[in-house]
Amino acid sequence: MTFEENIKKVLKGKTRKQGELQEQIDVFGWARKNEKEHPELRLLYASANGGKRDIRTATLLKMSGVRAGMPDICLPINPIPETHNALYIEMKHGKNKLSKSQKTIKKLLEGAGNKVVVCYSSEEAINEIKNYLAI
Repeated sequence: MTFEENIKKVLKGKTRKQGELQEQIDVFGWARKNEKEHPELRLLYASANGGKRDIRTATLLKMSGVRAGMPDICLPINPIPETHNALYIEMKHGKNKLSKSQKTIKKLLEGAGNKVVVCYSSEEAINEIKNYLAI
């Protein structure tokens, strides 16, 4: 069974949060498949935010620097001079909206010269990445 098949099996009967997770998995699957042609995709990473955790793990993550409101995906490069410093993508699913902390972080990141987008599908996120990289 492939990695993608295992994920789909695990997410069968998915909740809204798992729907976001599947979309994010699809984005990183696309990125992995295109890294040879576009090596800058190797810099694409996900934050450890979101998901249910036991109190011990949640506390350790918070103490180690995980912050509420940070976007799910980051591409920390500036491919075109004098544009944005980095691309941040917040994945949402269904009618889900940004939380108060996500809105605050979005505004701070944008104020620091970054591009921040909210995407409701892997296709939308992949298109944002392609446009950002001009590929």
